Amino acid sequence: MLDQLIRQLDDADPARRKQAVIALGKSRDASALKPLANVYRSDPEPEIRELARKAGVYIKQHAEVIPDVPATTPPMPKPAAPVGESYTQRKMREMEEAKRAAELAQEPRFETQEADTRRPIRGREYQVPKEARERAAKAVDAALSYNLAGDDAKAMKNLTEAISLNPNLINDAYFNSITAGVTGLDGDAAMDMILDRGKRKEFEVTAKNVTKQAKIDKHMEVATKSSWTDVMWEGVIYTLIVIIGPVLAGLVATQTAMNYFNAIAGSAQVTIEPSIATELQSSLMAITAATLIPVGIISGIIGVGGLLLELVLVHFLAVSVFRGHGTIQHLLSTLLGFYNRWLPVMFLIQYLMTAIFFVSAGSPITYCFTIILVILTLYVLGKTSGKIGEAYDFGGMKGCLAYNLSNVVVLGAITAVMYLLFNALGSAMVQSLFQLNPEMLPPLQ
Repeated sequence: MLDQLIRQLDDADPARRKQAVIALGKSRDASALKPLANVYRSDPEPEIRELARKAGVYIKQHAEVIPDVPATTPPMPKPAAPVGESYTQRKMREMEEAKRAAELAQEPRFETQEADTRRPIRGREYQVPKEARERAAKAVDAALSYNLAGDDAKAMKNLTEAISLNPNLINDAYFNSITAGVTGLDGDAAMDMILDRGKRKEFEVTAKNVTKQAKIDKHMEVATKSSWTDVMWEGVIYTLIVIIGPVLAGLVATQTAMNYFNAIAGSAQVTIEPSIATELQSSLMAITAATLIPVGIISGIIGVGGLLLELVLVHFLAVSVFRGHGTIQHLLSTLLGFYNRWLPVMFLIQYLMTAIFFVSAGSPITYCFTIILVILTLYVLGKTSGKIGEAYDFGGMKGCLAYNLSNVVVLGAITAVMYLLFNALGSAMVQSLFQLNPEMLPPLQ
């Protein structure tokens, strides 16, 4: 097993190398020190190098030998009997002494709630049930795992639970090495931090802040890699898709419609007025790529402009309202790249649905494509929320809220503009109508 873990240190996958380092640290095998040292010197990942260093420290500290301690405390000297003591007084005194001796013989287990007022004594052996010892050992291993993963706040909680379950851990070199690694202190100073509630809480708050900041720094390191050049290329591709897509959709619909009307016009079972057939043919023939390009350009302007406005609002809400961390470049690059992969698929399904509709003369099979298109649209909308959550490192729920709020703002702005526009046009038309027809003016009172 150890040889397999050592070979795994050379794996190309960083996650597998990290697992191997953690497992070797838990093994406490001194033969793993040299491979871990090689990882510390040569691994390309800084996180894995630091894990290898910590694992080596734990193995070395575990190898330290602590002096043996007596299994039981020496018996207390029996006090001399008071002079002139009666028989009844002597019996009562002996009963009290027996009671105190029994209490000392059965040392109470060190509980968490007593951590602030009592602490285990080094060199003393406590009577701890087997189940509590096993639970404490699991808590110690969990503390090591959290420490290797960089989460010292959770490591501290597990160390506190372990020492509360089994006070004998104060004499264990492995436990003391982990407490030193977590707290950065040695000996009694590390134990004082674990047992003192105030110090422990202060340490956990600081450790959580450090872990949170490290997570933010790691996320921002990824987010800042996206540049405006990446955004420009993804934007160009997205613009071409939203321009060419509607043009091709119009051409597919026109061609399949012409074929459909030609087929039914020559059918003996369908009678169409010649004037209607001629009008349909001339109308469809007038629709060409040249006539559809302006439609595509308008579609591209609306699509690109609306998306940019929406994502700017998403960035503002994500940073200001939901306290996310990210850059507008990373958001644009991420979402545009996602849309560039799925929009062509959605257009292709739409083309097939249109063609089958005319070929099958409105057969119910077209409903299957409609259902597929609806499911794919819902998937894209759901993934959009998830991508926003990833871009700002605050989860898909907040990403969904930011996305929907931005949609509400954009739709509200468009509705307001359209209302004002149509209101102005309507007022102008009414005024011009009254000017052209004075008789339509309302009578003066």
